[in-house]
Amino acid sequence: SVLSRAALGRLTVRGPVNAAHAEFRGRLLVADCEFAGRVAFWDARFGGWAEFRACRFAADADFRSASFDQGFVLAGCHFAADFLF
Repeated sequence: SVLSRAALGRLTVRGPVNAAHAEFRGRLLVADCEFAGRVAFWDARFGGWAEFRACRFAADADFRSASFDQGFVLAGCHFAADFLF
């Protein structure tokens, strides 16, 4: 999957999120979101800034092998399980 300049706000996902091998072009903003299931960004490519602000992760958050070309921000996030990087 490919997303360009995406902004996700006040989103609640009850199941898993699988963004493995996804490509994000431009800035990605994920703000005030809640993820109840496992989140996987395994080997994802972020071409711009990737910002996660005030998000809650109830299960594992897997960012291993992710590539961030401009920068990566985690601000005010809560991880109730493993954060894999």
